[in-house]
Amino acid sequence: MTIQNLNIQLNELLKSYIKERGHYASGRLYNSINFQCTYIDSAFDIKLSSVEYINYLDDGQFLNKFYSKPEVESIFVSFLESELIKILQF
Repeated sequence: MTIQNLNIQLNELLKSYIKERGHYASGRLYNSINFQCTYIDSAFDIKLSSVEYINYLDDGQFLNKFYSKPEVESIFVSFLESELIKILQF
């Protein structure tokens, strides 16, 4: 899995989660979602660009709940596994 694929999958999952939780009335939050994760020299950095109020939804637990979903954890594991395989092949 490439970092670009990771970002695309995270965007899709978060947008789906926004709909599932009912936070899409105006579309502003939904349309602002943009993951820009990086993986450089074995350093993994998760970057999410969005409207600021995403941090305050569900009493500040919205993103924590999203990141703890099994589907999201599975995507991170798949990405890191693919990177580990690349490293071990050298």
